[in-house]
Amino acid sequence: MKVYVYHETNDNEAFGEMLTKVFKDCEKAEAFLRERVEKALGETWDECRSIVEDWDGTFQYDIVAYPDGDGWNFFTFDEKEVIE
Repeated sequence: MKVYVYHETNDNEAFGEMLTKVFKDCEKAEAFLRERVEKALGETWDECRSIVEDWDGTFQYDIVAYPDGDGWNFFTFDEKEVIE
């Protein structure tokens, strides 16, 4: 069985500040990432793409990363195999 592990961090904050969520469905993980990025930047997904690219960040369906002051914000998810 596969799951999708979402992580949200800012590398300027303590590691304990990481938000982690686990999804059974890739589409739900992707939708959650989009929702969180839109909320963080206060814009639509397409506008977020323009902002992040203007800041020389990374903007893909499974990772969005952009500078924020002295650190970087990361929104990402990975496919993982569940070990039983």
